[in-house]
Amino acid sequence: MDLDKVVAVAGTLASLAGLLLAAAQTVRLRDLKRRTAADIWQAVGDDLSLISSLEKSKLLDQNEGVAAAYKGATNLYRHLLRLAILEEHPFNEETIRRWRAAGKLASDWQVAQARRFLDTKDIREGQSLNEKRAVAAKEGH
Repeated sequence: MDLDKVVAVAGTLASLAGLLLAAAQTVRLRDLKRRTAADIWQAVGDDLSLISSLEKSKLLDQNEGVAAAYKGATNLYRHLLRLAILEEHPFNEETIRRWRAAGKLASDWQVAQARRFLDTKDIREGQSLNEKRAVAAKEGH
């Protein structure tokens, strides 16, 4: 075998090895993203349980520590939601609609928090949920 053929065969083998490695890394990355998303949504659920417990507490308006815990839990929810959004490609109104249908966003408040992360170009109708509520409240609905 002459040198040109040896180089061609070595190059082909190296290319094949690179392709196999890339495929393996793609599978590992997909699995990591799936596990990361599951961990994030588990933490969201745990945090929402805490928020719900604090909202039901009769001490929320009477105790500064409980109020601070509630504020921290809602801030944590927004942070976790941001992490979930960063894992979602693309993130748009349709994503929010699918999350709502799947129960990942169970209230108007949660939808409003998710909408805060939309690119302005992705906001339909040019009006946020809070703006719609404000208009409805002024009209007495």
